[in-house]
Amino acid sequence: MSDYEDYGRTAQNYDRTRVPIGLEIVTGSLSAARWPLSGQTVLDAGCGTGSYSRALLGDVGALVLVDANRQALGRAREKLRDAVNTSRVIAAAGDLRALPVATASVHAVMVNQALHHLPPDQDGAFGAVEQVLRECRRVLRTGGTLVIQHCSQEQLRHGGWYLDLIPDAAAEIRRRYVPLDQLVELATSAGFEDPRRFVPLDAVVQGDSYLNGRGPLSSWWRDGDSTWSLASATELDAALARIRELDTRGELNAFVEDRDAPRRRIGQVTFVALTAG
Repeated sequence: MSDYEDYGRTAQNYDRTRVPIGLEIVTGSLSAARWPLSGQTVLDAGCGTGSYSRALLGDVGALVLVDANRQALGRAREKLRDAVNTSRVIAAAGDLRALPVATASVHAVMVNQALHHLPPDQDGAFGAVEQVLRECRRVLRTGGTLVIQHCSQEQLRHGGWYLDLIPDAAAEIRRRYVPLDQLVELATSAGFEDPRRFVPLDAVVQGDSYLNGRGPLSSWWRDGDSTWSLASATELDAALARIRELDTRGELNAFVEDRDAPRRRIGQVTFVALTAG
């Protein structure tokens, strides 16, 4: 689905750093619906390598995994190999704008860090995101839950210690993220109501690897954050040279600590939960 990142390649390294954060928010939001969590069928739309689905498998009734990238979906199938293609887990390749899922067939949908991979319109609108939201409403039962893991514009500016090192790439990723207020407006227009926002302040998408100042020197570490895939060769070389310079001078840890300070106050991601009206 991504028009700028080669997930056929990055999927091979994705799980080396990425962790399924905010699970308590996802399960809490789903548990607030009219059906018991253990009886719900949950669609993981844009499932990637399946980390969230694997983490939720023991709590929900059934899972439907959909992703446009076959390499990522293959890794997801491998993670859930004992349950895939049983009554509990179905995995299918497909575009989020035309989900291969029957109307009103699931109790919940989760979309984790996927919407920014959709191309924005030339005029800056987010027509593709609107299509996805309408598809999510179509496949959901009335009263079902949609949980979107996203980022605010402030989090995209100050929620990662390395963002100042790749300013052009950071600006481009911000352009691709729907501002949160606009996302809620689009979801409301698509038939959702009762929006709730949650920010897990202590959660970072790259887990224990996040604060490794030397991390960006390795391509597998960079594969854990889509922002790096938007950096030009020139910008990337400059960023890596800056990290090596700071490391040589013994200033890298202080640099990471200083640049990470805002993240502890604003968080790195925002979850938006909505109800299908």
